[in-house]
Amino acid sequence: MLRRTFLKSLPILAAPLAAKGRDRVIVIGAGLAGLAAATELAVAGRTVTVLEALPRPGGRVLTMRTPFFAEAGAIAFADTSANALRYARDLHVEMKRLPVSKLTRVYYLRGRRFTVKPGEPGEFPYELTPKEKPLGPDGILAGMIAKLNADLGPRTRPNWLQTVGRRADRLTTIDFLRSLGASAEALELLRWTAWYTASADTQSALQTVLSGMMIGLPPQQTASAIPVGNDTLPMAMAAKLGKRIRYGATVKRIEQTKDKARVTVREGNSIHVVEAERVVCTLPFTALRDVEIKPGLSKVKAEAVSTLQYEPVTRVFLQMKTPYWEAAGEQGEASTDTSLMQVLATGPVLEAYTQGAGALSMKSYSPEERVRIALNDMELVHPGAHREFVSAAHQIWDNAYSLYQPGQFSVWYPDLIKPEGRVHFAGEHISTLPGTMEGALESGVRAAKDILHQ
Repeated sequence: MLRRTFLKSLPILAAPLAAKGRDRVIVIGAGLAGLAAATELAVAGRTVTVLEALPRPGGRVLTMRTPFFAEAGAIAFADTSANALRYARDLHVEMKRLPVSKLTRVYYLRGRRFTVKPGEPGEFPYELTPKEKPLGPDGILAGMIAKLNADLGPRTRPNWLQTVGRRADRLTTIDFLRSLGASAEALELLRWTAWYTASADTQSALQTVLSGMMIGLPPQQTASAIPVGNDTLPMAMAAKLGKRIRYGATVKRIEQTKDKARVTVREGNSIHVVEAERVVCTLPFTALRDVEIKPGLSKVKAEAVSTLQYEPVTRVFLQMKTPYWEAAGEQGEASTDTSLMQVLATGPVLEAYTQGAGALSMKSYSPEERVRIALNDMELVHPGAHREFVSAAHQIWDNAYSLYQPGQFSVWYPDLIKPEGRVHFAGEHISTLPGTMEGALESGVRAAKDILHQ
């Protein structure tokens, strides 16, 4: 039977906790990684139980619909998101390319507001070199990183991390760009105008390329999203899995013997043990630190679980009466060195997307103060914000996506993708595209294949 036909025919039936047998698999987490692993295993005829602590699927894919519509979690898919496109097609989830705005982009840098027309380098308030100035920030980054991305080659090659990857992984993003000739002023400009560079002083240059080339670094790729909300994809995947997913189920312990794996789970006031042949653990490492694992993990995995950092993100959404900036021929999106950092726009909603230290600073304020700060700075970027403001909403992610430090990814990744006895690991943090939805899906598919090939 064709995979697509099988997927459509997946029965919405319970997978009882009492069921046992060599074909039984427990998947921990109903984010995209867990949903992908569970789907592939169910399609292959395995008995699957998904344990999810939250009352919903999707994890860090979260669409806000009240008091207004906005993506509060993962924002977009690249056109190269093969797994996302495949699942969306099979589940009849409509995905559309995000329009590329022809309006001028707004910048507020070093106390100056200015706009840049699409395709033009712009006049930035930085002392760029004669070579850098006509390129603008996108051109500078494209020229420096595109070659590295090409040198890395297909991530499916067994030795893709050798030489080029390891060399880039040893450097922070800033040090890597500096080694390629970027001036100090160009580096400062890129801090505020490029995605995945908020922690450029500490993040592995390799991860910046792996993550950013997927959706955020030039050469710019056309991105796609689900018009009715990106969470529609995980909800559709979860609907097909049906009662195989148990919500409100918090995993407390993972134990394995030579013959089976046991997962201790809390559901409400009840604690019980689920048995299976294999386990797929998709928990972010910050959550996995609270889970007892017996026997203990190998040295490299234990180090990764206890050490891996995550990027904090604080998002403040400001609903306006209308997208009034369009009347001036300007797009809502902007780059700033204010508390807003990156500004995103969805219809009449402007969003302050802050990362790293900026996110922690915004998080420290009360919701009311957070809105006041964001609105005041938004007035600088899009004059009229106070006049047009209607309402606000917030979303705080303490662990928005994994943040590998220099030397960690190339050392840890080859070990993290290997099973630990009967326990397999997946998640955006264990993928060739860390920090992305496609990375999460990729990792879930990989873990499922590993189990099916046992």
